[in-house]
Amino acid sequence: MACGTPPDVFFYANKPPLYNSALHVTRRNADLPTSIQDITVLIYGSNYNARRAAYNDTLTVLSEKWNLCSGGKSSPFNVTFQNVVSFPNGCHPDINDFNANRHYIQLLAPTQCIPEDSLSIGHGYVDYPLVVIYESTYTNAIRLTAHELGHTMGLKHASRLDDEYGDPSCVMGFVDGGLSQREACFNAPHMKAIGWSTPQEIKKTEKIFLRSDVTYTYTIDGDFYFQFIKNELYIYKSDVNENNWDTKLLQILGPGVQTFNFISFQLFLNYETNPPTAEIIELGTYPKTKSYNYALFSAAILLCFLLLLFIFV
Repeated sequence: MACGTPPDVFFYANKPPLYNSALHVTRRNADLPTSIQDITVLIYGSNYNARRAAYNDTLTVLSEKWNLCSGGKSSPFNVTFQNVVSFPNGCHPDINDFNANRHYIQLLAPTQCIPEDSLSIGHGYVDYPLVVIYESTYTNAIRLTAHELGHTMGLKHASRLDDEYGDPSCVMGFVDGGLSQREACFNAPHMKAIGWSTPQEIKKTEKIFLRSDVTYTYTIDGDFYFQFIKNELYIYKSDVNENNWDTKLLQILGPGVQTFNFISFQLFLNYETNPPTAEIIELGTYPKTKSYNYALFSAAILLCFLLLLFIFV
């Protein structure tokens, strides 16, 4: 990593589960609440009691983490368990009742229904209240269930660069990985989409003090979103017209005095204040490229000059 560049993040090689179109022509009513209240877990096959106990722990912890991520907007789940030996269509339950905002998690599936792709550890159906979890080392993983339930609430994947799953700050990115203490949280535009946050609008020339708690997000013109996480600023683009992902992490700005170019203006970030501040400035007011601590930069130039002077003199 070159001196002075913002720290990057490590992306895991494995891919999270895919999502599919709804199994049924009737999709979840978009006007229903996006928070999840009632969950029915359909456990397929044997070892019902052991699987129930383990997965109940998963949902209990997930409920607690979502309560923190949402600032109290996500309530504890009401969970019921059922042991099933077969499904009406052979692979999945038929779901016709959307009135109670009940979500279904199918834990395991008949052998003939498991995708041939060995990387498929589960499936979520966008805007359709069904999650399917296959048997793997991730079966009881909190982040896997959170990722899949995110699809049922209407969310697609969170990308970065050319990677559909590359945003580590959102559970809609990689299942294996993510930022510590954010394993179940969503990124800023997804928080807005499901009603967990109302982003603060940053206006031109307005200076704000950045808050680092997980529930606080910001937006510019309702198009760009960002949040301050552990001394770094994560900047996102939402509503991207792609089939498999709907948010993109554009850049991560680490400590230092920096600017980030948008289409018609710049975001100026000053880490030298406590807490750091951000404001929108007109193009040309500050350098159009990303800049860092000017005092340190000047000192580095002076040091190089003195070193060259020592060598040649």
